[in-house]
Amino acid sequence: MVRLGTSSWTAEGWNRAFYPERLPPRDYIAYYSKQFNTVEIDATFYAIPAARTVQRWYEATEPGFLFAAKVPQEITHERLLLDCEMQVQAFVDAMSGLREKLGPLLFQFRYFRKGEIELDEFVSRLSAILGLVPEGMQVAVETRNKTWLREPLLGLLRDHGVALALIDHPYMPFAGQYRERVHELITTDFTYIRWLGDRQRTEDMIAKVLGEISFEKSVVDREPHITAWAELIRSLDDDRFRIFGYFNNHYSGYAINDLRRLQQLLGIES
Repeated sequence: MVRLGTSSWTAEGWNRAFYPERLPPRDYIAYYSKQFNTVEIDATFYAIPAARTVQRWYEATEPGFLFAAKVPQEITHERLLLDCEMQVQAFVDAMSGLREKLGPLLFQFRYFRKGEIELDEFVSRLSAILGLVPEGMQVAVETRNKTWLREPLLGLLRDHGVALALIDHPYMPFAGQYRERVHELITTDFTYIRWLGDRQRTEDMIAKVLGEISFEKSVVDREPHITAWAELIRSLDDDRFRIFGYFNNHYSGYAINDLRRLQQLLGIES
């Protein structure tokens, strides 16, 4: 089972390129959920949403729609998994409001420079936090240190039934390299893929092409990469295994284009 979406349902330029003219922004998520069956909530990275906001998301979207949600940066970046039990509980409680529409929770970590934190210490902190997530909630972990894609991190993820996020990012392996290690890197009964790209390079190209930063046109040729990812996904896809994938606008300049192209390659109808 494959679910594909974008990272957020709003972006500068989408009012012209994706959403119908004069559609009020409050109705964007309802329209989006009629086009695609999942989205990654970017807003939760910046703050835990109010219960009424979560309820509005739930009520506005189609039956069977799923939200993935990024864990707040206060937990992953500012506190770096220390002294954040209350924040984790508050986030879990808030996202529980999505009920059957809640998909994976994503712990996204930045790249750690040498001397900041060692892998063993990171794994120890992560282990304590994963123990706070209720059984039955799906969790994915993203690291941008490719040398960390090994034990003891992979073992910890397997033990907790947590997915290692496979990301297309300048610091990380290519799709073909992931495929060579796929049976090692798949740590539970689902996988989580993020197409991130090179933020600075993409924004520079957007500014050159459009004269402003607006995410309504693909400016980076991602066809070879998307084709390679389609091959990887086809090799994993079966009725018992779940695949969640989300495109960021910085991948090519316009996430909707990339999403639809991958759907086309996989034979998925919007």
